[in-house]
Amino acid sequence: MTIRKIHIGLILLLLLCTHNSAAQSLPDSLLTIEQAYQHNVVDMPMALRIIHTMRERQLEAAWKLDFAEGNLYNVGRLYRTALLYYNKVWRDGTLKNNWKRELMLLERMLYCYDKLNDDRKLPEILLRIEELATAHGDSAYIAISSFVRGKHNHFLGNHKRCEKLCLQAIATMQHTDYTFKVRELYNFYADMTVLYMADHRGRDAETMLQRMGACLELNPKMPVKDILSRGRSRYYALQAWLMARSGRMAAADSAYTLLCAQPYRDIEAERFATLYLKLKGDYGQMLGVIDYCRQIILQDGDSVSPNMMALLTDEGDAYMGLGMYREAAQRYASLSLLSDSLRRENAEYLTKVSQAALRDEKLISERRFQLTVGVACVVLLTVALVTILIYSRRLRQKNKAMMSTMHELMFYRDSVMMNGGPDPDGMGENERLNAATRRRFKEMDRHVMREKLFCNPDFGRDDLMRLLGVDKNALASIVHRYTGTNVAGYVNMKRMEYALSLLKRHPELTIAAISESCGLKSTTTFVNRFKEAYGMTPSEYRRSLETTSPKAHSSNM
Repeated sequence: MTIRKIHIGLILLLLLCTHNSAAQSLPDSLLTIEQAYQHNVVDMPMALRIIHTMRERQLEAAWKLDFAEGNLYNVGRLYRTALLYYNKVWRDGTLKNNWKRELMLLERMLYCYDKLNDDRKLPEILLRIEELATAHGDSAYIAISSFVRGKHNHFLGNHKRCEKLCLQAIATMQHTDYTFKVRELYNFYADMTVLYMADHRGRDAETMLQRMGACLELNPKMPVKDILSRGRSRYYALQAWLMARSGRMAAADSAYTLLCAQPYRDIEAERFATLYLKLKGDYGQMLGVIDYCRQIILQDGDSVSPNMMALLTDEGDAYMGLGMYREAAQRYASLSLLSDSLRRENAEYLTKVSQAALRDEKLISERRFQLTVGVACVVLLTVALVTILIYSRRLRQKNKAMMSTMHELMFYRDSVMMNGGPDPDGMGENERLNAATRRRFKEMDRHVMREKLFCNPDFGRDDLMRLLGVDKNALASIVHRYTGTNVAGYVNMKRMEYALSLLKRHPELTIAAISESCGLKSTTTFVNRFKEAYGMTPSEYRRSLETTSPKAHSSNM
């Protein structure tokens, strides 16, 4: 309840300051993003007022003002608030058409998540930066992402991997022409100092601290006024902690005195100062620093976080050092509740992530299955189409060959019927008898064709016996000798030959009409007998006629 009251009071105080400063209009010379940055450290309310006035007057694109306001809160150590604006710009999508601006935005988001110790969002941003920076060969952002990945490895307990990645990142950054190279190297050396201190490598930590100081001596030009004074605060705080850890309290006290002489307080520096004060045993002043850090954390809405856990731990230790055991117990109890809350929150997050991953995996599996089925269907359809095309081509070739054979046979039959058989002179008695029988059969065959006797459905063996003047046994022998089939087969052959001529000469007739004209009442019987005789149906024969040129027909005829 007390924490909430403090939070509400700070918000009201900020609103009051903003309202009082709104009574005076800002000159146009101040209404630029650069001027807002200049006031960021020295007068945060004024910097915000500049951006809000520019937003009201629409002096810049909305995404630029959102990005600038995010930067103001970032420099002000209000990382959660800064992320609200950064994510707004990210969702807008405007920067995705400019990879350099997109990398800049992602780097600011990465910095905030790193400071908040948010290991849930950090890997996603890291991956995006690495992919984009690698794709465009930007070594500066590759170094930044590599350094943060190294720090993440330290958190996971892989200290050797951490050191390798971080030192590689430092070497890469040193050889870039990045505009803010000195600032990034300063941050790299500061973080390496902390990491080496955590690993109890005091000598290496002191080396990094010296390099950090060397960056400050370069006095790099920064867009934010007096930002270097905050850099010095962080340097002196780390120096005080390092000296105290190594037992050099006089040097530590001197560094802390320099820290206190800086014009602006910084939560990053104050948290390291807390560690120095704990080693010195100055628990009263330590509680004052912790109270300042709490105000900043609560103002940012970061009350349930690893940062607050660290703060409660230090506060409990301070009360223990002062012998105020009840207050210490309260802080440790709050720490336990906060730890449980964070575990539940992380468990819920992991559950959501797992469920989302399972849904994505299921969706991917379904899409793969659909793709496999689709590809299989396409392959099957392609095979079927190719098979049909090959079969159709072969069938057409077969039909053409069969048509040619039929036309040749009909031409030969007609020639024999018109020209008669071989000359009887020079034949023997049996040959003359056979020739006489052949002539009688041909005359009978011509008469049957000429009069179309087969068109009568009742035409059959008795009619042929009467035309030849022989009995049924002789008729069967004669028909078989000259046609190779029986009497019924001969009649069917005459009908099918006549059907061929009708199909060729009268395309307007239906199959049923042709069947009836040939002496067959059943169309099904006609189709079956035609297919038995020629290997294709009447319709197929008619289609083959359509695909055959007239010149081919005339040559076969």
